[in-house]
Amino acid sequence: MTTVLGWAALAVAVLGLPLLPLLWRTRLRARRLAIGEVLTAWRELGDTAWDAGVVPDGALSPRRAASRIVDLGRLEPEPAAAVHRVAGAVERALYAPPGAEVSYPELAQDVLLARTGLLASADRLPRLRALLLPRSAARISWALTARRSAIASAVSTRLTAARLRLPLRGRG
Repeated sequence: MTTVLGWAALAVAVLGLPLLPLLWRTRLRARRLAIGEVLTAWRELGDTAWDAGVVPDGALSPRRAASRIVDLGRLEPEPAAAVHRVAGAVERALYAPPGAEVSYPELAQDVLLARTGLLASADRLPRLRALLLPRSAARISWALTARRSAIASAVSTRLTAARLRLPLRGRG
């Protein structure tokens, strides 16, 4: 019985492990779009484009980044318009005067339309890679590295503080 459970667990691990990036991106996408915030949706759109092969360029304005996504992603007119609408909403969110209304009820639909267009314009192998091994999954390792670094820094700070509180011996 234990052997069967062991083999079953191994089979689940072998079959499930390749699906982890897909499941992580699906969960993250749903969470980002459920929030309804323009900048969070913009980040999702950027990650989706990155997964589809459009490498992010943080130095571009939202308008230029949208044009780049449309051009490099070879988007059809409808998904391209969705990308530009999201970029316009980002510009309004960033540059509108304080108190200005920047609501965007179709935000999630436009991001999903752009995603569909990016995946549709990609060839079969890049599309499978975008789904099963998304480039944006690199953010997981970045987040883990940042978390590990923050923990190490906090531990080091506490150890240093504890050492400073200890009385010095041997002086006299």
